[in-house]
Amino acid sequence: MLGPILACLVFWLLCLANALFSKSGAHGRLASFVVSIVLFFELVTLLKETASWKDGLKFVKTYDGICITACSEEIREGRIREVKIPQRIRGEAVTSIGDEVFSSCYKLTSVEIPEGITSIGNRAFYYCSNLKSVMIPSSVTSIGNEVFCYCKSLTSVDIPEGISKIGDSMFYGCESLTSIEIPPSVTNIGEKAFFECESLTGIEIPSSVKSIGNEAFCYCKSLTSVDLPEGVSKIGDSVFYGCDTLTGIEIPSSVTNIGEQAFSSARGKQKVIIYSGTEKDWDTIRMGSENDNIVLIFRTD
Repeated sequence: MLGPILACLVFWLLCLANALFSKSGAHGRLASFVVSIVLFFELVTLLKETASWKDGLKFVKTYDGICITACSEEIREGRIREVKIPQRIRGEAVTSIGDEVFSSCYKLTSVEIPEGITSIGNRAFYYCSNLKSVMIPSSVTSIGNEVFCYCKSLTSVDIPEGISKIGDSMFYGCESLTSIEIPPSVTNIGEKAFFECESLTGIEIPSSVKSIGNEAFCYCKSLTSVDLPEGVSKIGDSVFYGCDTLTGIEIPSSVTNIGEQAFSSARGKQKVIIYSGTEKDWDTIRMGSENDNIVLIFRTD
């Protein structure tokens, strides 16, 4: 950024000098003066752009603090692979990471997010395929959709207390993710939230969760255990489709809706469903089509 500023400054000074001291005619001096004015405003624009960058991060001031809006070419091209987002910039607290800030930064390996940030925008780390670790502080209360989609090297993430929803496709294609802890503040797991998380072996869903979106755990091929707590009312379409190692699952009596192919297997494998309610309760559940592979057992204890 410094090169264009210096070039613009030199050219502006030359044009201004020509307009003031040149022996050329009035028309020539007037033309130089007009060009110098245009260059002056261009220089001001460049200076403003330079002023909005810090440590390879572009930012804007919002009503509640600083929002990080983009990252530099050094980060995008992999010359910088570890990023630490500052807690404050020019005395103002950094409070948010905008949409797609680090999207497709393929060589990025780690990001440290400071305490004080409250929101992370949609696709903020989309396709950061070498991202191995992210520290999310307890101050974060909102995480957008597709935030870690295709982060293929990500092995674990701590989701802070205060998050109410696991966004749509948040961990889609995170094939190295082996474990994740969902905090008790979460009430909704979005569509395709863990789609094709092929290394995920087990997940504990807190009692706060009421709804699980379509295809939330579809093709989680290593999943062997899931605890669905009392309180869940809806299991969306294809939620556990293709989870062939998941042979059995307990369903609470609070469930009133089970979507199409919710437990279907790509290989036609049967799934043992242990239901905590009565046969009468089971008959009242709104059941989607293509769930014929269910072997139903009523819990007696």
